[in-house]
Amino acid sequence: MNFLQALHPDLVKVFDDVTPSPSIETLVKNRQLVHYSELSLPTSVQVEEQFIKTPHNDALRLVIMRPVVKHSKRCFIFYHGGGMVLGCPDASLPFLTDVVLETGCSVILPQYRLAPEHPFPAAMHDCYDTLCWAYEQAGKIDIDEKLIAIGGASAGGGLCAAVSLYTRDHGGPPILFQSPLYPMLDYRNDSPSSHAITSPFVWNREKNVASWAYYLNGMEPVSSYASSLLATDFHQLPPTYTYVGTLDLFRDETLSYVTHLTAANVPVEFHLYAGCYHGFDLEQSVPVSKRAKQQWLGALSAFFEQYGA
Repeated sequence: MNFLQALHPDLVKVFDDVTPSPSIETLVKNRQLVHYSELSLPTSVQVEEQFIKTPHNDALRLVIMRPVVKHSKRCFIFYHGGGMVLGCPDASLPFLTDVVLETGCSVILPQYRLAPEHPFPAAMHDCYDTLCWAYEQAGKIDIDEKLIAIGGASAGGGLCAAVSLYTRDHGGPPILFQSPLYPMLDYRNDSPSSHAITSPFVWNREKNVASWAYYLNGMEPVSSYASSLLATDFHQLPPTYTYVGTLDLFRDETLSYVTHLTAANVPVEFHLYAGCYHGFDLEQSVPVSKRAKQQWLGALSAFFEQYGA
């Protein structure tokens, strides 16, 4: 596949000045984190951080973003991306500002532990424990425990799917709905799209294989709470909204996931964007990315209205 020729026309210019990304090993070695105090966020949102003690982490950092003029008790827990080995919650705040302002949500983001220093199940435990904390502390943080939804992008989407499975199987807090965007779901990397996407300009097969190896750390057998497509039962999972691009190596596992959910009678809304690569929605200067985000924001509001009634 000629990756650049297959790009959506809106996205072609994005690659004019892009250079190939370093290897995962190099990226992990040179991790760069951002703090929300360094960001230019609108004055209509307020951000704070809390450190909580959980059964698995003595100091789990949470970043909480709320509208200054609060008019809702909705809560959206969002898990950041980064292949389970990179990233931090603060970097997702600019993308999530519209979620706060358009849905009225409080958005909570955990700084979950990263592999290889902390392989599975550390990240999943941190993400699940964030859900439990929000549910248990709902009155103190001014949310409704019945209006908690979860979501995430890429690795965060995979963690979202894992938390939904784990919560169902362990009798955890109710999840109103989930929104795992272009999620990282299958460690086997054996789908056509996982083989097709090798471009050095995007999240590709080489990076994905290396990230899974760091995250799983040789685990055998692999748990479905690490790799959600290994699950054998998709019943009673939360209503789901997701999307992915046709040039995303996670295309086929996302398609498989929504097929499993649909077969299990889980309400699903899914969008496949032609010519779009992994994380295309972050390019908010181009029409197709704006459209994907606006449709997502509309779906979040609609899902809160429909399932939170």
